[in-house]
Amino acid sequence: MGNGYALRLLHENKGCNMWYAVSILFKCVLKSGKVPEAAWEENIILCDATSDVLAKQKAEAVGRDLECEYETVDGDFLKWKYDSILAVNKLEKNIIQDKDILFARYLRDEEVSSLKQPFGDY
Repeated sequence: MGNGYALRLLHENKGCNMWYAVSILFKCVLKSGKVPEAAWEENIILCDATSDVLAKQKAEAVGRDLECEYETVDGDFLKWKYDSILAVNKLEKNIIQDKDILFARYLRDEEVSSLKQPFGDY
């Protein structure tokens, strides 16, 4: 039984009836005040919720829980700070299966160019 079966059981046991893909935005802050090349991170999480409002609330809590701080190799201190929820997207299907599309969006040419541009050493 694949991941879809496990997700379906988890979904059914919680008693909720909708899946949402929620995009969380984080900002990278350096204690030195330098601006890092990769200053932002987007995470897309899967939420089991009864409404888009509840899915957003769950994702906000996840965002705050994922904040972290650590020392970099050059002695600076880096903090990933929760910034905001970019999007809450209801999935079209209640049962998630292998290879299902979780999130899709339309992009402008400039956005694609930016997404295809690699960061320095990342």
